[in-house]
Amino acid sequence: MFDFRIYNARALGQAQGERMQEVSSDKRKALRREFLRGIQEGTSPAPNFYDGFRCQRVLDAVGESSATRQAVQIAMEIKSSEG
Repeated sequence: MFDFRIYNARALGQAQGERMQEVSSDKRKALRREFLRGIQEGTSPAPNFYDGFRCQRVLDAVGESSATRQAVQIAMEIKSSEG
C-alpha cells in the first residue's frame, strides 16, 4: 500500500528546500551588494572583525564561568574611531 503521508512529506521538504535556496541566494546577493558598497564608501559592514572579537570574549567568559562556577568580569575596550 502506498503511504501518501511519506510522499507529501518528501514533496513538502523538497519545496521548502527550494525556497531555502532562493532565500539564501537573495541573502548572498544582499551581502555582496553591502560588501561592494563598503569598498566604494570606505566603510566596514557589520558584523565586522571587532564585533566577532567582542562576541568571542563573551563566549570565552561563559566557558570560564561554567568551568569555575564563578562570575567572570569581561573587560570591553571602547572601539577607536581611528581604526
